[in-house]
Amino acid sequence: KFPDVATFTIPAKIKTLLETKVQNIKPEDWTLDTLKSSGYTLYRFLSELMTSSFTEEYLKTHKKSGKGGKTGTVKREPMDPKIIEEIVDYTTQTWKDLKGTTPQLMRQAISNHNYEPGVYDYLGSAPRPTEPFPTD
Repeated sequence: KFPDVATFTIPAKIKTLLETKVQNIKPEDWTLDTLKSSGYTLYRFLSELMTSSFTEEYLKTHKKSGKGGKTGTVKREPMDPKIIEEIVDYTTQTWKDLKGTTPQLMRQAISNHNYEPGVYDYLGSAPRPTEPFPTD
């Protein structure tokens, strides 16, 4: 689970489990609004993807940019851009049918934090999981 940047890919088993969860909640008119009240959200998806693909140690010592953080906290190393790109590509592809957004907007919301109002409202209010995703 600790990534080797040269060979990092999201494990097939994880992809299958996550895609099944997304397919199970996908109504015909999937929108940002209907997804807000869903039991499974984009934030939960991303959290499960990260906790299933990386060790707890890696997640505690790395973050997307390596920048920012609260004063007095330990600065974390930036994640390799290849890993971030794999995560963003996969997440954008999996959630591509979400109405009211575009692949470009999804990429911004996931990778750049340049939220448009609708996506920011959804992502900002989404509940975050408290337990890691089971992989066994």
